This record gives sequence, C-alpha cells and structure tokens, in this order.
Amino acid sequence: MAEFSRRPRYVQQSSIISSRYNRRRKSTVDEEVVELSREKGAAENIKEIFIHLARDDCVNKVRKVAYLNAFVKYYKELPEDADTGYTDHQYMLCLRSCALHRYSVIRAAAFRCLRYFVNSVTKAKLFFELKVDWCLARSLDLHSAYDIERTQAIRLCRHIVQLSPDVVQPSIVMPFIAFANDSSKVNERLVLIALEFLCELAYKNSALLGSCGGVQVVLQYIMQCQDNERVNEALLQTIMFVLNTPLSRSRCLPSCNVDLLLAPFTDSHYKHIHDSNDNTSERAEQKATRLQEERLLRCKSCSRALLSALHTWPGLVTLCNPHNTAISSLVNAIHLSSSETQKIILQLIYNIFHLRLPMSTTDFQEALYSCDPCAPDRSWTLQEGFVAAECLSLYKESCSRPNLIDSHLALLLSTFLSYGVLEALCSVVIQYDQTNSIWATILLGELLHLSYSLLPWCDSEQTHYLPDLVLAANCSTYTRAQRMQAHQAVMYLDRLHSLKKRGRIAFSLNLELLISFIPEPESQTLPGFHKHKSTKDRLEPHLPQENEEMVLQLIRESYVLVELNPLQWSWQTIQTVLKNHVVVLKRVEDFTLHRFLAKLLHFYNPSGDNGFCTIKLSDSKARLYTSIGLLLIEKIILINADESNRHLKSLLFDICHCLSESARLYTADFMRALLRLGVPFFSNWCMELLIKQLYDQSKNVSMRSLSVINEACENQANLLSLIAIRPSILHLGEMGALLVTRYLSLQEGYKFLSQSSYITNELDRWHEVGSVTSRNLSCIDRRSSTYRS
Repeated sequence: MAEFSRRPRYVQQSSIISSRYNRRRKSTVDEEVVELSREKGAAENIKEIFIHLARDDCVNKVRKVAYLNAFVKYYKELPEDADTGYTDHQYMLCLRSCALHRYSVIRAAAFRCLRYFVNSVTKAKLFFELKVDWCLARSLDLHSAYDIERTQAIRLCRHIVQLSPDVVQPSIVMPFIAFANDSSKVNERLVLIALEFLCELAYKNSALLGSCGGVQVVLQYIMQCQDNERVNEALLQTIMFVLNTPLSRSRCLPSCNVDLLLAPFTDSHYKHIHDSNDNTSERAEQKATRLQEERLLRCKSCSRALLSALHTWPGLVTLCNPHNTAISSLVNAIHLSSSETQKIILQLIYNIFHLRLPMSTTDFQEALYSCDPCAPDRSWTLQEGFVAAECLSLYKESCSRPNLIDSHLALLLSTFLSYGVLEALCSVVIQYDQTNSIWATILLGELLHLSYSLLPWCDSEQTHYLPDLVLAANCSTYTRAQRMQAHQAVMYLDRLHSLKKRGRIAFSLNLELLISFIPEPESQTLPGFHKHKSTKDRLEPHLPQENEEMVLQLIRESYVLVELNPLQWSWQTIQTVLKNHVVVLKRVEDFTLHRFLAKLLHFYNPSGDNGFCTIKLSDSKARLYTSIGLLLIEKIILINADESNRHLKSLLFDICHCLSESARLYTADFMRALLRLGVPFFSNWCMELLIKQLYDQSKNVSMRSLSVINEACENQANLLSLIAIRPSILHLGEMGALLVTRYLSLQEGYKFLSQSSYITNELDRWHEVGSVTSRNLSCIDRRSSTYRS
C-alpha cells in the first residue's frame, strides 16, 4: 500500500475567490499526501489509485483528494509509451465519476486530473463523447461558495480550447456567455475571465463562437466598457479578427453586427439591455439625469470602439462598405444630436484623422494655437525629449514606397466626404454653442487641407466651394446670429489657411540653429515644411553686396592688424566686415582674414587683458561691442561646421557607452531627427553608430536603433552603407529578418545574400502555409501603431 503522511498546508487560492470565502480559507487545513511506491510498476500504482477513487464506503474525501493529487504527480512523470493496463476510455470513466462526486473539493481535484490527462486531440474527442463536458457546465453554474471548483473547471475549459478547438461543444461555451452577460458589479472579475475565454475561442474557433451568440455578447460589453479603455480596445480587436478572413466572416457575420456601436449616437431614446431593471422609487428628474449620464458614457465607449475599428482594414471595409450605412448614420447624427453628443462625435473625427484636438474654449485664437503643430509641447522640454522630440513632431517620416497609412486615411476621408461630413460640420458652425462651432470650423479647415493633400484633384476640387456655409452667410432665411457665425467661420478658415501656408517652423532656437546648418535642396524639401529664415537671411537680399577686395581693404582700415589697443580699433568698420559673411567664409583661409578673426577672438576671450570683460555697462560703446561679438560668434560657428560635426560624432559615440539607458535611447531618437532633417553625413558615421547600438545590452535600445535603421533604409545611400558594413541583424527577430530582406532591392545586397545562401533558406520559410500573410500583416500593424502613437 502507499504511504500516507498528514501535514498542515495552505491551499492555493484562485484569483476569483470572493472576499468572504477568502476569510474562511485563512485557516489551515489538514491534507493527506500520498507517496506512491517507486518499486512498483505503473500498472500497479494506477490500479491502486483507481481502487481508492472507485470506493465510496470507507475512503473519506481527504484521502480521495490525496489520491487524485498523487495521480497528477505520477501521470506527469509517466512516459507516453508506458503500459498501465488501462485504456483512455477507462481513465476517463474513472475521472468522470469523481467529477460527479457530492463533495466540491473532490470535483475540483478531478477537473485538475482531467486537465493533465487530456493532452491530445483523441483524448479531447473522448472527453466530449463521454459527456464529461456536462460535468464542467454543472460546476461552472455553481454560486460563489464553490470558487475553487469553478476555478479548476475554467482552467480545464481553456486548456481544451487551446489543445483542440475544433472539437469543443457549445455546452462549455454557453456558461461563459452567461457570465459575460452579467451586468452586476459583484461578479465583475468573473465577467472579465469569461470575456477572455470568449476572445480565445474567437481566435481558435470563431464559427462556434458565432453560433452560440458570443460575438454579440462581446459587442454589448464593448458598449458598456466605460472604465477600462484597454479592455475596450482588446475586445474590439477580437471582433476585427473575426471579420478579417472570409471564412470566419461568413460564419459570424449574422451575429457580428458592428453597426450596433452606433446605437447611442443615432437613437436619442436608446436604452441598453441591462438598463431594463430601473429603480421605480427614483424620481422622474433623477431618472432622466441618470439615463443621460449613462448614455453619454456609453457614447464615449462606443466612440473608442469605432476609433479602433476604423483604424483597422477589416473595420474600414466593414463600416465603409457602400451597402453599409454606418458612416452615413454617424454623419447624420451630427445634425440631430445634442451638444454633448456632438462634441463626442467631433472628437471622434479628430482622432480618426490623427488631428490635434483643440482646447475647449470660446476663443478661436486660443483653440487654433492649441492645435498648432508648431506650438510648444510638454514633451519638448529639456527633461523630456528636447530637440529630438520637437524635430520628430515637426518632420514626419519620408517614405519612398507607397504609404499604406496615407492610403488608409484617403479611403476614410473619401468615404466621410461622400456622406456629407462637410455639410454636417457647416450646420454645427452656425449653431449657438461656441465651443462646438469653433471645433467644427477648425475640423472643417483640417479636412479641406487633408483632401487637398491625400485625394486626387477630381475628388477634392468640389470640397472647396462649401455652398452651405456661403449660403448661410448670405441668405436671409437664416437668423442674424447664424449669418454672423457663418461670416466669422469664413474668416477663421482664412486664418487657418494662412497657418497652413506658413508651414511648420522650429519653436526652439536649438532646432532652428540645427536646421540652419543643413543644406536642403529645394527638390528634397518635404511637402508642407520649410526651414525658418532668420532675420539675417530675410534682410540679406536687401543689403549691399561688396566684393572681396573691398572687404580686405576694410580690414586694413579697421586698424585691427596694426593697433595693439582694441579700444582704438574702428568698430563700425569691423561690424561692416562681419556682416559680409559670404566673403568671410570664402576667404577664411586667407592669412589676413585669419589674423583679423584671431585678434577679435582674443579681445572677446574672458581671460584676456584689456578685453571685452573689462568693458563696463555704462560705456557708450558697450552695446556696439556686444552686437559685434554676436556677429563674430555666428561666423565662427559657420566656419567650424565640419569641426562641429566631428565633435558631435565623438559626443554621440561616448553616449553609446554610458550606463544610462535613457541617454542611449535619446541618442537613437536624435539620430532619427538628423535623418528626417536630411543631414549629408548620415550615411557615414550615423549609420555606423546606429549599427553599433544594435548590440546594446538593453533590448529597448537595440530595437529603437533597428527602427531608425529601417526608416533610414528608405534612402538608397543609407541602405548601401548598411550592406557595406554587413552587420549581424538576425538576432533581433522578425524585424531584423525583414530588414535583411530589404538587401534584395539592390544589386550589392542580392550578391551578398546569394553568397551566404540566405535567399534559398528564406524562400523555403516563406513557402510555409500562412507565413507570408502573417508576417506582412504583423509588419503593417506595427507600422500603423507607431504612426498613430
């Protein structure tokens, strides 16, 4: 016989045990531990376990649980080809009898045994053939006092779904649908567990989920998920997965009605199914207020879900289908909705097209400034992203290939325009709510700008007439206040248009100075961007241009080369020389000019005698000395631009070896900023530095650098530089493999990969079923998420 020992032991508690049950389980319980003999064979040990499990007369429940636990421990160590003398059918019958026992602790232990025993598709089929799933459904339907048993039943259900989803029966799905339909806050954690199970089933067997009505249950919970935005988006992505493939879409489309998310916007008397049990003692005013607040919260939940749906291709195809009236209903709801609902819809459209949301104000200038991309942001501070964050905010990624994000936005914009979003916004513009009117006016101008940037001319030309707004400004059928609103909106649109024509300029002097040093040919200027001209550059065409000989003559007349006392120099002549910076830069190697600049620098040296540091503020020429010193500093910076690049290179390489991970991450971001600015030396030492960071100990640093390199390879010179260095990238996973595949776009890369037999191995991997599709979709999703963030 097996040896028994009795020892106190704490029972592991499930995450869904109620607080009252937790208090009851704080005390220790005595549990028997069965130690099976190692000298016996597998058949004898299993027979001993089955004998004690089958007997019900003299074996108490503690000993029976001990034998069930011993079965788990022994079966996990048992070889697959071991001869136990029993068939899988007999195993299942014995464990099923324990799953039907009158004691809950025995049923819980039996479910744990089944989870380890059912380890193949054959056993999973046998599980359902012997109707063991009915035992699961019975245990799942118990109240909270049986949480240990229900926890083991849930684990067994999830195990079977992961192991063999095709054999799963509705009997174990329907209890989870019942849990998910529970609107009480008491079982909220159990509801989330049920939703997690339904989402797992959607990925494994969407047909079963659709036939059981699980898709509609998930959609209903999305509409009432008001507290957790991440849960809302995760559930919505499950619905999008179901709609992504033709097979799963055909199985679940009748119950997968995404238009349900529009109900709070389109139905002013909408009432959720869980609101049917109203409090009869509540007064009419209180009830109306409560229902309005709940409706607004539900609108916000559905707004988040619609945003997530429209930012995916399945959601775009489903909601923007010509046979679907979802977008049309959303646009028409702008005309009819209340002020609060209008604001939610306007905010949704702002987020759909990745536009900055203006602040809530009745002052148009404040609202316009708050959504100006050139306005200072908190992330631009020295403690945050500084120059790199500002540059990345102003200069977007330049892509030499078709941009799928822009294509996605163009389709969305074309759909919204075709359903009359501009006319709906014009109706909001002339309303009395000043905040919504200003938001609608700015959104109107932004959509017009996007249509000009993204849509073909034949599709965007009609959007600039705005007949409704012009009619409202001039027609006598509108009230005087509405006509004034329309006139103001036209003026506001003109100011917004002037802001767009201005382009994006640097806010900080650091970025402005960095941009001014970078030669940027007109042909490579990004659309919508231009370098901000300093005061000197704007006045230069109007200043008299002097030749080189005249500048040298002025240097001699300044007495800088012959007079030892700087106070005796002709400072007005010196100022004239320094203003002719073009001549100074051309003749910088000239000995005369070199001595001239050296003596000026000596005067402004803080440690020099009889220099600038000795001049008092009360001196009549103090302001002149200061202005000339600024001119001198500007010329020295321009002269030493190449030397500055060397110092920048040395500094960034030193940062790559520092211990601070945040500093190394900032280096990668600064490299991305230099890339988007178009520095001429990026293909040289910048690529070398980024490749060095690929081997950083921090995965965050290596992946950030890989992302920058991937963006840099849109430029052929940078890709050639990468191929020439031939770094090891495959250790970075799928993204590294995709970057190596880009070598094939150039002859040099194709030759290199052919010699290393990489192409043959990669083609064999791509020929696997589903490999190409999954890799492309994951890559697109990652790039889309990066763009939206």
